[in-house]
Amino acid sequence: MRVHQATTVMARITIQDWHEKPPEYRFREMLQSDTIVTDRKGLFDWVFGDFQEIKLSGTEGSVFFGRLGKVRKEKISTFYDEKNHTFIKDSLSKRFATYSNFVIHPVKHIIVFEEKKPDISISQFQQFFSSLYLRSHGDFSNIRVEPIVEIENIFDKLNNYDKIIKIDFDLFPSNPDDSEEFRSLDQALRATKAKKTNIKMANDIGLDIQSALITQGLHLSAAGYGDYKIDAVKGDKTDTIKSKDNIRRITLLFLDEPPTVAEKFYSLIKTYLEDVEKRKKK
Repeated sequence: MRVHQATTVMARITIQDWHEKPPEYRFREMLQSDTIVTDRKGLFDWVFGDFQEIKLSGTEGSVFFGRLGKVRKEKISTFYDEKNHTFIKDSLSKRFATYSNFVIHPVKHIIVFEEKKPDISISQFQQFFSSLYLRSHGDFSNIRVEPIVEIENIFDKLNNYDKIIKIDFDLFPSNPDDSEEFRSLDQALRATKAKKTNIKMANDIGLDIQSALITQGLHLSAAGYGDYKIDAVKGDKTDTIKSKDNIRRITLLFLDEPPTVAEKFYSLIKTYLEDVEKRKKK
């Protein structure tokens, strides 16, 4: 089998208002279902396929492997029948399909998936993964798939500017996640019972980016629980820094087989979780 090169993205899956079954059961039910979602233009069906629970060495429990597929709907074309000298309409026998491999850590609620431009973008993966979840369960729960962004260099980047004059946060409570980096802010958001909270702050003289609210907001959004937009000034120039511009992307080479993909993608999750633990000890 040919070696496959892929750009991977890591994201946080957050299920809100879920009921008696824990998220890992809901993931399993969703991935095993035959649910289909059609795009608005009616050109493609989106489906899950090739679901497997794979046990990897050094892991507690299994990871969930699957593929989010984009399948062209059946197309009717006109053909010429030379024998009968007539034109006939018939469907094409093969349906074009492409897919994005993904692996879910069902306990940590982290997913690694392929960004396959132009066929499957990050926003399309988010949209149709979520739509398939909602269609397969049909209850009052809601799901978010939010990319995890780089946090390691964001403070160094901000310190290179003369001042930070505006920050907009769109945040929502964690799964929960008891990370010390954003614990008090997360608890405050949870206490409000709000599904989403928008925080805006501005000062033309400059904001204190070392304040607890700003640092915890950046950490919370970087962990996949929201996003940010920052206006930063250097000299007479103002730059806008967005969390979506700092999404963690890693290119991998691997054989496109479920056990190999699971091992490669899980290694990214493991490294990320280890980095989080290292930051806690600093």
